[in-house]
Amino acid sequence: MLTVRSQLNRLVLVVISAVVLLMSVAFFIFEYVTYRDEVVERVYPMAATIGIHLSSALIVPNHPQAREILATTANAQDIVAVYLFDQSDRPFSYYKRPHAFIPANRIDTIDNILSRSEITAILATAERGYRIAGNYMAVFFPVLQEGKKLGTLYLVLNLSPFYERIMWWLICAAGIIAAAAMLGSYLASRLQRGIVEPLSNLVGHMGRISAGEQPTLLALPAAGELGLLITGFNTMIERISAHERSLAEININLEEHVRKRTAELGHSENRYRSLFESSPISLWEEDFSAVVAFLQELRDRGVRDFAAYFREHPEAVATCAALVRIVDINESTLKLYRAPNRETLIGNLHKVFTASSMEKFTEELVAIASGDPLFSTVGANRTLDGHEIDVALHLAVVPGHEHDYSRVVISIEDITARISLERELRASLNEKDLLLQEVHHRVKNNLQIISSLINLQIKNLGGNHLSAELHSTLLRVRSMALIHERLYRAHPGNITLEAFIDELSREIIGLYGEDAGRIGLAMNIEPIPITVDQGMTVAIIINELLTNALKYAFPEGRPGQIFIDLRASAGDIVLVVSDNGIGLPADFDPARQKSLGYRLLLNLADQVQGTLSVAGDDNGTRVTLRIQNSPPPGLAP
Repeated sequence: MLTVRSQLNRLVLVVISAVVLLMSVAFFIFEYVTYRDEVVERVYPMAATIGIHLSSALIVPNHPQAREILATTANAQDIVAVYLFDQSDRPFSYYKRPHAFIPANRIDTIDNILSRSEITAILATAERGYRIAGNYMAVFFPVLQEGKKLGTLYLVLNLSPFYERIMWWLICAAGIIAAAAMLGSYLASRLQRGIVEPLSNLVGHMGRISAGEQPTLLALPAAGELGLLITGFNTMIERISAHERSLAEININLEEHVRKRTAELGHSENRYRSLFESSPISLWEEDFSAVVAFLQELRDRGVRDFAAYFREHPEAVATCAALVRIVDINESTLKLYRAPNRETLIGNLHKVFTASSMEKFTEELVAIASGDPLFSTVGANRTLDGHEIDVALHLAVVPGHEHDYSRVVISIEDITARISLERELRASLNEKDLLLQEVHHRVKNNLQIISSLINLQIKNLGGNHLSAELHSTLLRVRSMALIHERLYRAHPGNITLEAFIDELSREIIGLYGEDAGRIGLAMNIEPIPITVDQGMTVAIIINELLTNALKYAFPEGRPGQIFIDLRASAGDIVLVVSDNGIGLPADFDPARQKSLGYRLLLNLADQVQGTLSVAGDDNGTRVTLRIQNSPPPGLAP
């Protein structure tokens, strides 16, 4: 067993040696970083300048010119060789100190720097960098023109000055360690007296604790610094024991939590994989992180309107498409695109996308640039055997990956049958519209024939009472004919009341000839679309009300005004027909009216679930009809 003196001697030596070692490491790192930064700051700009001058020589090519440019590195004392490779990574020219130039079709490399395979691999990256091997540093710098690689410079630097400084420091460190050994021996001899037995007990106790024995407290020696040390050691032992008990409990709980959490994660992953693979819909797991980084670069360059930018720069869309990494696809995807395996499908994606696919992908990029975690669109794809299919695409970012879109799930659903059915339905609806227009046209023609027959009958009857009744019937028939003419001209299924009421009212007034000239017509009609049934009802009601006003409101050539107001109110259509004629008799009671016209008004109002009200005084008559704005069940065309 080592004596306390030996231990103290070793302790001092180890401490001082550790300090010296740390200082040596710090010095080495400082020297390395300083020398590396010095090389980078000096060699990289030099390589960039030489690369600019070499551009024309590489393009032509001009080997003599390249040799002259490479020779300019002779002023740099630590550069021992310079190699130039062309665009295809073949040797182009060479300069080596102190030898003369050699033919461009061969290269003499320095032993133990980089092998031919290592150089070839570095050249393929087209990136600048450096490698250190032995006493040399190899620096690679691409020669670019407008972003296109023309060649690569390969410079070899001598690191001997750097290693000389390191060797000088190692010699100093060895001297310091030797002095530390002598100092440790001196201090050990001085400290050995008075502390050998207590420290031996303390060290032996620590050894037993390190061996795994249960820690116990030490007996306190005489007062002094060593007594304080033993007291502190006993306190530490007590706390360590308490902490060990606490850590044991925590460790048990932590192990149980880790076990449960691991089982949950495994179950979740297995469930996800099972759902992914067994899904009947085509699923793609993709990584868009490189696309997001590219979009951020565009944003840093000032791009704000990505839709306009992609329209003007379609090559940027192609770049983004190449940056998307496909992580996995499920079996339904292979079935959808009729691919034998994943590799075949991924390798033939250019056959899958149609001309419109890039437009849809552009919309997808704009959504990603806006930070939308969800995106949906409909487009067309092709299977690997050339069949075109309609698909619905849905993109969703996996929660927790919204910041970089590194996990994105895309579902693609075959909607070819649905799109085909929609086309058939649209064609069927168009055919229905044409048939309805033909029906309205024929009904209108038939009603015009009926109007002509009634008009002939009126002329044959002369001016008797029956002729007046037929005249009212004629007006009703013409109102219905005008409705069907409007439907024939407009979109089937609905008409707009504004133009229809204006035309109908003026035609009814015009049928009364010269007497109608003394009666004015004022209208306030809102453009409300209505169904055929509602239009037919409103037409006949207006016909009855206008006819009644023309017959009775202005007797003995009295001039006057008829007002028509139509508006939407509280979900209903409100029609008001009023005049400033002689009004209604004082004993007028709507419930006792037996005339055909009034009974017809009440029946028509009931058909459209409406209400009809009549009011009148010496200042005229006012009739109000309120009907539902939406067609009642069973009356829609």
